[in-house]
Amino acid sequence: MAAIELERVDGPVQRADVGGKRVVVFPYAWDMQAQPWPAQQPRAIRLFDAAGAPLALTTSLSAAGP
Repeated sequence: MAAIELERVDGPVQRADVGGKRVVVFPYAWDMQAQPWPAQQPRAIRLFDAAGAPLALTTSLSAAGP
């Protein structure tokens, strides 16, 4: 089964199997009373094929898109 892995800026790594799914949600817990919404991007996003081999992920798109 294919998987996607998200490495957060604050350290934790979240991984989800994506076989047959169109959307994957990575919940992010934060105390909205103590701090504003976190505006940071993930440190890394990795994709893996069904055999567990990493897939290339292009990250050089401009803000305007491809």
